[in-house]
Amino acid sequence: MTLPVRPKLTATLELRGFTEPLAKGPGFSTLVAAGYSPRPNLVFDAGVVQGLTSTSTRWQATGGFSYVLPRHAWGL
Repeated sequence: MTLPVRPKLTATLELRGFTEPLAKGPGFSTLVAAGYSPRPNLVFDAGVVQGLTSTSTRWQATGGFSYVLPRHAWGL
């Protein structure tokens, strides 16, 4: 679930389920993140992941950015 906090700031909450092939079982985790978009084609985000199963990573910090190239950059 993504919620707008301010015009350029969002908060995200996720419950994620996945399979863990090496541990031969299911995994579950939660993600809490914030994103800042100074321009429509640029987003910076950071978050914290908490594993909910015994085989999941207990805590993990994550961050990054996304940039969408303008259409004219591809010569279209």
